[in-house]
Amino acid sequence: MPSHATTISRWLFLLLILPSTAAAGTAFRLDAPAARLVGVSIESDWAVDGILFVNCRDIAKQSFRPETERAPLRWVSRFGSVSFSMVGREFATTGMNESGLALCALHLRASRPPATDDRYPMDSASWVQYALDTCGTVEDVIAIDKTVRLEDSEGFPSHFFVADAAGGCAVLEYLDGKFVVYRGESLPIPVLTNMRYTKALKAHKRGGARWWWANPDRSAERFTAAAKRLKAFDPQAKVEAMNYVFATLTTDVSLPTTIWSIAYDLSAKSIRFRTARSPQPLEIRYDQLDFSCDGPALMMPLNAPPAGDGNSLLVAYDSQRNLELFRGFVANHRLNVSEDESAKLMHFLESFHCAP
Repeated sequence: MPSHATTISRWLFLLLILPSTAAAGTAFRLDAPAARLVGVSIESDWAVDGILFVNCRDIAKQSFRPETERAPLRWVSRFGSVSFSMVGREFATTGMNESGLALCALHLRASRPPATDDRYPMDSASWVQYALDTCGTVEDVIAIDKTVRLEDSEGFPSHFFVADAAGGCAVLEYLDGKFVVYRGESLPIPVLTNMRYTKALKAHKRGGARWWWANPDRSAERFTAAAKRLKAFDPQAKVEAMNYVFATLTTDVSLPTTIWSIAYDLSAKSIRFRTARSPQPLEIRYDQLDFSCDGPALMMPLNAPPAGDGNSLLVAYDSQRNLELFRGFVANHRLNVSEDESAKLMHFLESFHCAP
């Protein structure tokens, strides 16, 4: 790996892992007779263009956080994936890999990080991409906690929704420094918003949040809206499941601040999405993508993509556009990161190559 990786200063890393890298939004899973689907709605109160990235398998990667006492975390991506990012390459807000594993990081003010220990520290956006790279099932994602510690300089701001093509589904949270997993009987309704899962479930059962509870962006109401839609789904009806999920995203849980509405088909390995800038939906089909390590590096700027066949709208990776997205993130959050430092970090993340 390039030696300049170790020159990225520790303070720069801490500036990058702010709560704003996790999004407000809603995530849910719908099981239909012929498909398993995940819906994700991403909100933002600041202007985000974003980029969709096609990430290849068999790429040798490493964490960009400089370690003082040991080498950085290194891995090889087992799976190709498609990810959506507000920040730049290798920083994923949500995505799905070619095994049919979908993940989403959503902001949770009540999250508290684990204590510092011997595990590798990683911010939430890098963690999502790491999981997409290395995990094929929900169990694999849960096991990441054994080696990677999620960290944030102002309190860990995210919780996670994860589902796989085999039917696994879980919500992952850090509460008072402890890793908490909801699945099976502890996940009776597969929905996540921006409240602790148990509190959102309680609000749903009692008909609304108590007036003194924090309820960011009507999280309790969005949870209930998605839960009702899941309960109302009739597998015998003629409404196609993907259309049903997409309608839920664009109508029932949508907010004025919604920037991306994304429906993942974990079974067919396809994505339907639309953006606030371009409300006509696009579709990405994985059977038309080349995820091999020597395949083309592709991306899609999400500022104003035209409607139509999403695969045909993918373009060659553009380092300048990626850098502009990162610099826009820095500017929006008034981070003290120079243009030169931004360029060096993005150049490092672009340097990953096929594993030997």
